[in-house]
Amino acid sequence: MRQYIFLFLLPLCFLFSCTSGEGGESTATKKAIATLHDEVMGIHDEIMPNHMKLQNLQQELEGKLKDLNASGSADSATVVDYHQAIDHLGKAVKGMDDWMHKWDPSFNKKEKSEAFAYLKEQKEIMEQVKKDFVESEAVANSLLDK
Repeated sequence: MRQYIFLFLLPLCFLFSCTSGEGGESTATKKAIATLHDEVMGIHDEIMPNHMKLQNLQQELEGKLKDLNASGSADSATVVDYHQAIDHLGKAVKGMDDWMHKWDPSFNKKEKSEAFAYLKEQKEIMEQVKKDFVESEAVANSLLDK
């Protein structure tokens, strides 16, 4: 009788061991999605503290431009530089605001391939926002240092 039970359980063990490969692939995909999510959030967390700083720089440039215009001491190239810097700061801030409003926290309820594609796209967007933050801050600071 024990032999029959063993013969019955042996194929079941093989059956369960064959299906564990799918679980391993699923675990690897879940880890890749989690890693990508952490990268997106890492970029966000790195640049978000500068959000208010960029808004303050924008206001400071606007004030200085107003003073330059009132004094009549600004040449047209300087005025253009200030307007471009102010616009660049605004674009950077708007990029972060737009990203935060469009962020879909339910991405993990989608199919794994859709979730991965979504996070990959979000990482590209955040990398552009980061680039805009860094560049606009550098330009603004260089104008203010003059």
